[in-house]
Amino acid sequence: MIIPGFINIKFVQDDGYLTPSMQLYESSLNQAMQGALSDNGWTVPALPTTQINTASGSVPNGLAVNGINQTGMPVGTIWFNTTLGKLQVKTSLLPAPTGTIETLGSTVGGDEFLIT
Repeated sequence: MIIPGFINIKFVQDDGYLTPSMQLYESSLNQAMQGALSDNGWTVPALPTTQINTASGSVPNGLAVNGINQTGMPVGTIWFNTTLGKLQVKTSLLPAPTGTIETLGSTVGGDEFLIT
């Protein structure tokens, strides 16, 4: 979910109502949250494999974690891979350049959840 950045502006008018700028900010924030959260739960980003590999391997800020260059999506990021039709999660920064991306699934007819 992309949340609009905080802006340092006057929040309310003298009559106590939100300023037009704050109304626009709140509207943008609500739209972002409604796009990611629904009556059915949290909606994870849906991306094809090519975009996942590109985003996971990019280095937006060169941040180092435990001496390892933090790349693109951080460990713990989850998304729906539209190419595979499966949920995936980034579990490690290594191997470079994309880190470890694991596919989540379930056993046929079972209740167990497994990582492949």
